[in-house]
Amino acid sequence: MSKPLVLVVSEVEQAVNALDFSVELLERSTTAPQYWRWALLALHQAVQGFMVCALAGSDGTRPLNHEKRDVREYIKALRKYSVTGQYPELPARALDRFLNLYKKVKNANVMRQYTTSQAFIPRRGFQTRIEDLNTFRNEFQHFTPKKWVVEVAVFLEPAQAAIQLIDFLAFKSHNIVWRAHPGKKELVRRRLNKARAVLSSMEAQYGVSQSSEALS
Repeated sequence: MSKPLVLVVSEVEQAVNALDFSVELLERSTTAPQYWRWALLALHQAVQGFMVCALAGSDGTRPLNHEKRDVREYIKALRKYSVTGQYPELPARALDRFLNLYKKVKNANVMRQYTTSQAFIPRRGFQTRIEDLNTFRNEFQHFTPKKWVVEVAVFLEPAQAAIQLIDFLAFKSHNIVWRAHPGKKELVRRRLNKARAVLSSMEAQYGVSQSSEALS
């Protein structure tokens, strides 16, 4: 009898797969604009995944929504696990919201896990690009009956911001331990380089939307 086919997913696997898929979709978007909606959904998932990885720490509680009572109770029970021997069940929808995760990766106290840990310091205009990415994700994820005509150029800077943030979290925050995931670090590096090349080519072709503000 053959062994059952199973899916094994970790936070790192989730983040890397989302990045890999998003770059594939960005490449398709160069000739087929309809793939932009899926590329933005995947990029949003990739950014969220890498924020979770950079925040996870030893107990995995920093990416959680500490405003929720059941999450706070879970964290208390988790910290008592060595005494009680009872591992608590993680409540549903425990992960913090996307923009709250973004706030956390900018917070030096929250990001401090190792002596080399670094928090993200955005340049002027970066916050708007990340908010735009989240807005586009929500718009496409919860699309209502309508016809929406969007200039493709408005997607470029949110996508570029996503790639910049992932690059920082993956290689400059020093909070992701890549040695536990053989081959993933170089895969991420290759996919980020490919994404930058694709977006740069699109920017040369389409320009930047007149309604968008350049990062500086």
